[in-house]
Amino acid sequence: MNEFCPSSNNFRAIAVLSIIRHMQLAFPIKTILLSLLACCCLNRSQAFILSGVVVNSSSGKGVSGQKVYVLDTATQFMDSVFTNASGGYSLHILSNVDTNDLLEIYTYGCGVKTTVTKQFTGATVVANLYICPTLYSLNGTVSLNGALNTGTTRLYLLSRAYDSLKNDSVMRIVDTLYTDSYGGTYNKNFTSIPKGTLMLKAELPEGHPQYGHYMPTWEGQELVWSNAPALASSNFSASVATNISLLPAVGSSGTAAVAGMVTDASISTPKPLEGRLLLLTNSNGVPIAYTRSDSTGQFSFSHIDFGTYKIFGDSWGRLNPALTFTLTAIRPIISDIVFTEDSSSFYGSFGATNVAGNPDTWTAVRLFPNPVYQTLHISGLDQIEGPKNILLYDISGTQKLRRNAVNESEIQLDLSYLSAGVFVLEIQAAKGLAVYRLLKR
Repeated sequence: MNEFCPSSNNFRAIAVLSIIRHMQLAFPIKTILLSLLACCCLNRSQAFILSGVVVNSSSGKGVSGQKVYVLDTATQFMDSVFTNASGGYSLHILSNVDTNDLLEIYTYGCGVKTTVTKQFTGATVVANLYICPTLYSLNGTVSLNGALNTGTTRLYLLSRAYDSLKNDSVMRIVDTLYTDSYGGTYNKNFTSIPKGTLMLKAELPEGHPQYGHYMPTWEGQELVWSNAPALASSNFSASVATNISLLPAVGSSGTAAVAGMVTDASISTPKPLEGRLLLLTNSNGVPIAYTRSDSTGQFSFSHIDFGTYKIFGDSWGRLNPALTFTLTAIRPIISDIVFTEDSSSFYGSFGATNVAGNPDTWTAVRLFPNPVYQTLHISGLDQIEGPKNILLYDISGTQKLRRNAVNESEIQLDLSYLSAGVFVLEIQAAKGLAVYRLLKR
């Protein structure tokens, strides 16, 4: 019967008629047609079914709408199909896939290609695909000093690594997570544990009903990144809860205050820095309050009781030494604290943002108030020997004022004519130079 079969699988009707014409009716037409039909069936005998299920290896459930590909590695024939609502799929293995060809069946999940290789033996092929490796779960609860958290909380997962170019540690945000608003729980799945030394920090965003009453806190109940413990691989297990209890800001109700500004020391002209976190504790390290610098680099703490305090930042990847100061009835306000950020540290000092010469020369000099509305007072000038030149510049470097001083203990400058903005005040003396940042309201 094979002698009646065309040599091509994709024969045309004209070929059939040609065969009939050349047979010279040696056989009945019905017999010839039956033979051709049988030939056709034989050629389609390889149209078997490829089927299977795509399963999420974490949940064990079928994945719907997942695209599955099949590739004949010998002929490079390719086809594809989408899984149904139960994760199942099926398609015909066409006749141009020969027996013993290797079929590569694959799909993508969690950014990973999952492949199963099957040899076609002339029978139905079943290939199940399991996508996504075992997920690593970082989960837990953020509480308010152990109490129930009834608002959404933001968490930062950070990675600390050594930077050979900077010869120092650098930190980057790996992910930002949020708790629910009904109990402070959070959960984040990863296909692999992120690289680096990992740390976790939580804070209340603005709009939280308890915002300002609880300090931004690292896992391990630390205020600064350098004291926070690193997460272990066990923290990325669904059965392990990584909980953070936010430290309370005890606050105070006194009449004293402290204020200052934050500047960038990495450039020649100091630039105000916005959004830098400043933390205030008492001398024993008990948290009092926290704030962030505004768009002009200014920050302040008010309603503070008399006493000794520490103020410091939490600038990730940098040293954050504390600046200690004392508020008394004689000196209830300190307004000239300057925090300077460079590539390796975030540190506070009193007064000048930059000093040339002996820094001790300028410790007695104070500018107040800062911010200033009308009159600026400069005290302690009599502690610097010789004549002094006082110059004021706007942020573009244009000189706005020049004043000389000799033995005055304090001078007053009328700045009411200046528009609001940031200014730089220089005090020049024979033994050095001091530069101050000044905000005019």
